[in-house]
Amino acid sequence: MTLTGFDVPACLPVGQSMTATLVWQAVGETDQDYKAFVHLFAPDGQLDAHTLDLGSDLPASEYRLAAGMHVLGSGQRLSASGGADSIDLGSVQLSK
Repeated sequence: MTLTGFDVPACLPVGQSMTATLVWQAVGETDQDYKAFVHLFAPDGQLDAHTLDLGSDLPASEYRLAAGMHVLGSGQRLSASGGADSIDLGSVQLSK
């Protein structure tokens, strides 16, 4: 799989839902099922438990987004280029 594009907002208010659009391209055949994921990381690098449900309890700050693919059932992540298990999508500024 190759992530060929994505669309995420650069800024939005806390308490709203965020939609991240990912465009994946298959680069070969496989007999496994995969599932995409998107994670929202707090400024201190911790994975935010609210992932994309930007509840009103999140502090206004800059958050990092990462996406990737994992094998359905086992949860084993696919390696991205450079050996990481996710792709950095940049940051999202949450405001009050």
